[in-house]
Amino acid sequence: MSFPALLSLSLCFSMMSAGFLHSMPDRDPASTLFVVNTSYRISGDFIPDVRSAGVPGQSRHLQAEAAHALEGLFAAAKQEQLNLYSKSAYRSYGRQKVIFGRKVNANKGSEEKANLYVALPGASEHQLGLAADIIGRGDALHPKFADTAEGRWLAENAHRYGFIIRYPQGKEWITGIQYEPWHLRYVGKKVAEEMLHAGLSLEEYTSKKRAEHYQYLLNLNKD
Repeated sequence: MSFPALLSLSLCFSMMSAGFLHSMPDRDPASTLFVVNTSYRISGDFIPDVRSAGVPGQSRHLQAEAAHALEGLFAAAKQEQLNLYSKSAYRSYGRQKVIFGRKVNANKGSEEKANLYVALPGASEHQLGLAADIIGRGDALHPKFADTAEGRWLAENAHRYGFIIRYPQGKEWITGIQYEPWHLRYVGKKVAEEMLHAGLSLEEYTSKKRAEHYQYLLNLNKD
C-alpha cells in the first residue's frame, strides 16, 4: 500500500475513533450525560469537584454548573411562593454504601428489593454531584410528592433550569428504579427540553443519540 493510501487510512481511523468517543458522552465521567446505573457503576475513588449550592437543605453539594442551576430553580420557585428543600445531593461511595445497607436490612436482607428504592454503591447518581432530591418543606420522599404544589411545579419547570425527573413514572423497566418525582438530575437546558418533549428517560436519550451518531459516521464512510 502506498504512503498516501496509508496516511489516508490512518486519518480515517483517527476520525472514526474520535467520532466514536464523541458519540459516547454517557460513558464520560466529565459529561453531564454520564449514565450511572446498576449496569454502569463508578468506582469508589471517583470524587467530583463539588460546592455548596446556596439553597435551603441538609445536603446541598453539587458540581458548580449544577449548583448554579439549582440556585436558579429555587429562586424561581420562591417567586411562585413555593419553598423547596434539598434533602440529599452529593454522596460519597461510603455514604451510599451505608444508605444501601440500611435499606437491605429494612427489606429483611433482600438486596434485590432494596435496589428498587436505593441504588447500589457505585450505581448512584448522587455520587456524580449532578443529582439532588428536592421536596417541599415537611414533605417526604414519596411518590405522593408529585401531587403537591411543589411536585407539580418541578415537573413542569425543572427543564427550564437544565434538570430532568431522572426516574419518571412508566420507565421503571428501563431505569431499574421506582418512580421518584423528587429526584432531579442535571443534564443542561437543551438536553432537558429535548428529553421532556420526547418523553425519554436518560438511558433512552443517550442510546438514541449514540445510534444517530453511529449512523452519521457510517454515512461519512460511504461517501
